[in-house]
Amino acid sequence: MNALITRVSEQCTQTAHIFESRGITPFIKPMLCLEKLRDVSFKYDNYDYCILSSPSAARFFTEIIKDRPLDINNYAVVGEKTAKELLVAIKPKNAIIKPERAYTKELLLLLKARDFNGKRVLLAGAKERIQDITEDLQALGATTDVVDIYENVPIIYPAGEVQRLISDNKINIVTFFSPSAVRAFFTQARLSANIAVVCVGKTTNETLLNYGVTAIIAQEQSAEGVAEAILSYGGAKC
Repeated sequence: MNALITRVSEQCTQTAHIFESRGITPFIKPMLCLEKLRDVSFKYDNYDYCILSSPSAARFFTEIIKDRPLDINNYAVVGEKTAKELLVAIKPKNAIIKPERAYTKELLLLLKARDFNGKRVLLAGAKERIQDITEDLQALGATTDVVDIYENVPIIYPAGEVQRLISDNKINIVTFFSPSAVRAFFTQARLSANIAVVCVGKTTNETLLNYGVTAIIAQEQSAEGVAEAILSYGGAKC
């Protein structure tokens, strides 16, 4: 299976390694790059919890609070890499809360075991988020502050370049990890009916449907989950 990876450039190499380890041939064409937002503001000076869902969120967050210090009692993160990125710049007051697997829904299960009634929770992340747990935390009684600290910026290639990559390398699966990657891709290329699409998240799938594309939705919102969806699709075709 020849799979095209369209996610942000900082995450393509790791995703390619995961695909290769499962026998999938990866081709990289990032549709997005990341940029830190300016004039980021927070409602409060102190929070009971700060939730970071990706290494990029941790990296941009620690850069921002160098100039805008915050008093945070607990950090909760998705994934070991996010925790490591955080620890590069911050010494948390308490042990970082993180699930064994890098899934937002598993972090939420850990958080639901805690008392959030009246607690201030900062959710710092991308301007466009694949999975948002704000309402879940509010249902637990938390006061939430959702702050956008970075955004996905489309990468525009010379006319026809993306389309040639697909045809020259006999791509038969294209993967999408965010709605913004979908939009950036379809401004520069089209897909024939024999090319399958695998995506992460409900909002990404909804964006694909707007372009008339029916996708296979990965059960787990990760590169590993996308790889498993690709393998299931390949097995179903055999």
